Amino acid sequence: MAVVTITTAVTLAALVHKILSLRRDIKDTDSEVIAMLDGVVDILAQLQKMEQEGTRMRSHQLDDNVKKVHEFRDQLKKYMTRSVVGKAFRQSKTRKCLSDLDTALDSLVTLHEALSESKTEENLRHLNVWAQTFCEAMEDTDDRTLIVSASAVAPIASIEATVSVPKTQSITLCSIPRSNTGAFASVNVSKKGNTSRQAEYADLCSIASTVNEEGDEDGNNAVHCLERLESGAEHDQIEALWTMNQISKHGLYAIDSSRATAALLTAIKRSNTLLKVLATRVLGNLARTASVDKTPLCGQGISMLLALLEECNDRVVFEAASTLSILARSCAMEMEIVAVGGLEKLVAIAKQPQWERVTVTVLATLCTLIRDRPASLTTFKTHQGVDVLVHIVRTGSEEEVVSACCALRCLMASFPRVRREIKSLGGVASLKERKELGSEKEHEAAVKALRCLNMC
Repeated sequence: MAVVTITTAVTLAALVHKILSLRRDIKDTDSEVIAMLDGVVDILAQLQKMEQEGTRMRSHQLDDNVKKVHEFRDQLKKYMTRSVVGKAFRQSKTRKCLSDLDTALDSLVTLHEALSESKTEENLRHLNVWAQTFCEAMEDTDDRTLIVSASAVAPIASIEATVSVPKTQSITLCSIPRSNTGAFASVNVSKKGNTSRQAEYADLCSIASTVNEEGDEDGNNAVHCLERLESGAEHDQIEALWTMNQISKHGLYAIDSSRATAALLTAIKRSNTLLKVLATRVLGNLARTASVDKTPLCGQGISMLLALLEECNDRVVFEAASTLSILARSCAMEMEIVAVGGLEKLVAIAKQPQWERVTVTVLATLCTLIRDRPASLTTFKTHQGVDVLVHIVRTGSEEEVVSACCALRCLMASFPRVRREIKSLGGVASLKERKELGSEKEHEAAVKALRCLNMC
């Protein structure tokens, strides 16, 4: 028997906590963005009140919120298209915060549509599923495990405060129910006969679900999720993807790879940002174990992922770059990616100011595509790829510099003659500067690269 422990400390309170943390990360001068974040917090406060009281929001409240969200999205779209955003915020958290805010606004509309169609108990479930889905999609770590640290999300006291409902004996949040009705998060509400506000809380930090080693239960859940992803409403698709993301990390179940790949590619085409983020991430999870169908990926899937690299939302760009990297490494699809212009597109992305995690992932993918392939190196050099690496060493953040140094070493290991071009572009001077003035990580990475250049 395999035991999977899942932390369910990601509730609506955690989402409020996350939005407030975005507000703290934004520069004080970004008054327009701060005003938008304050507006989002106001809407979330209404949702918290609904959760605490176990009531439904009135239709005019839902309509007002949706109208406000659309206004925020219009403002944000204008703000994100200003050229100053791409230049001034390269090494700050503001760019990532803008992407997260964009995803939050997009998702709030979907959530309100779901709330207008549901009963009170369903509303509570939608709230908690959405909060968990959003927080997981916005997670800044890339370990892709099920366990989320409660302290990193929100205080336990805040979480407990949000789940108290009048006339309720207990509310149990369970990320993977043991039934075959679906593995999405659920809220089980038990009514009390009196009106005392005593709540019995589930252990929110360590709810465990036991599944057998053959993964029968997760297999049934996967089929159910695929059905919802293929034919459900938008909020049903988001819930299904949240579940698939949870169980696909462990590869505990057998799944029809052709059907799953087709459903995920269809979801990626949708306009909802959260759908794109989760569908792309699940595709990457399946690719890790080669549980994808290469035929549709070669036909349109890789081109779709490359198109996502042009999105203005850095979360979408990161997931697309990450999934391309996994397809190249785990599914041996390097040539397929190169054949549809993937190398050129990735170099173009590396040239632009990006969230540093995007740059790091793109550079790692480029290394995989170029290694021991002279034709790929020629394309890379034609599009000033070596120039880009030297430029990142000179101007990038710590993580970007380390990745660029690693990429330079990868190039020199496969193609020794590239040393001459690196030197002619000022690579030696840039590396020596990082060696002398950079952080400890930058110093170590620069020394290794200089050794490959026979300059240290």
